[in-house]
Amino acid sequence: MNRIDDLSIISSPCAIMILESLPDEIFFEIFEYVSIQDLYHGFYSLNLRFRMILASLTNLYGETTFERELSSPPFRFFASRITKLSMHNVDLMDLSSFSAVRSLTLYIEPNRAQCHLIRVFSHLKYLYISQRPIGHFYYSVSLPHFVFTNAYPNLYTCELNLISYRIQQHWT
Repeated sequence: MNRIDDLSIISSPCAIMILESLPDEIFFEIFEYVSIQDLYHGFYSLNLRFRMILASLTNLYGETTFERELSSPPFRFFASRITKLSMHNVDLMDLSSFSAVRSLTLYIEPNRAQCHLIRVFSHLKYLYISQRPIGHFYYSVSLPHFVFTNAYPNLYTCELNLISYRIQQHWT
């Protein structure tokens, strides 16, 4: 098709919308509701325009269930622009590439080493530590120190859900 044919299709009463004819702002709005995995796999390889749109997205939400997902292409590509991160059953590893995280949800209780890894999130505002109602989830020795120190001066909200407290443990 030539350019004139393209214009006649667009201007006809039964016009078929060409995806690439939409303005970038529409994609910015739509992409807010799409997972980073789907964004990457669905749009990254289409063309340079979509790659540039993906590269300019900010304030993204990343959710992972398996540790290997953190090193997957979608997480590597979007890591520095993920502001909300949720991790299910994932042992924390090198999180330094996730420099924009402001909200962190963990479905594991962080041990002492993991607490030190989380210090990468110096601008953390929201911390949610939760456990599904199966199994036992106890405060570790490091958790009170982790939450109640001044390591996170920007921390605004901290929720510790479905967590049992050991009676013999002290908060001092």
